[in-house]
Amino acid sequence: MNLIISEKEAKEAPPSCLGNLDIVFPVDEKGLRRICENCFSCTHVRTCLQEAMESEAGLRFKEERIDQAYGHGLINAFQRWSEKKHLQRSINGKKGK
Repeated sequence: MNLIISEKEAKEAPPSCLGNLDIVFPVDEKGLRRICENCFSCTHVRTCLQEAMESEAGLRFKEERIDQAYGHGLINAFQRWSEKKHLQRSINGKKGK
């Protein structure tokens, strides 16, 4: 993954929570995912969220969203199948690394 970061970000060491979906994008009491308030002041927030969403947990989250969209009639069965197939390939690729 080739991410563009500023010089300031490059000089600072990334935090240990970098890319951890459950820390940077936790589920709230209503069952919705929201960015952690502490992350807004972090210089790595953009990179962190991108890495979290490309992690295996992030890809599984995207898969859940596809199922929700299908359940609400926002996408058809072929779109659902196609997107889930693409995500499964990505997930299996992450497991192989």
